[in-house]
Amino acid sequence: MHPISHRKDCVEEYLQDLYQHFGSQVDYIVVKNHYFSKQFRYYEGSKFQADIKKLNGLELVLGGLHNVTLPITLPQRQAYGLAL
Repeated sequence: MHPISHRKDCVEEYLQDLYQHFGSQVDYIVVKNHYFSKQFRYYEGSKFQADIKKLNGLELVLGGLHNVTLPITLPQRQAYGLAL
């Protein structure tokens, strides 16, 4: 599971590293984080999106929950799961 935002590094660094390391050995869930933006120009239409779809990966949208969770987790550098 990998949350992405509107930032380039979310796709071209973090997601790329995961994909290169694990390839087709895992199930992918990409979480679109709407906290900062609803636009994902580095992901939408990208090679990574196409590859993940070929592997039957899922795309989820993080809608309202993040408005409370993200500001709490960032200062403590916690993962989403730990904050919940």
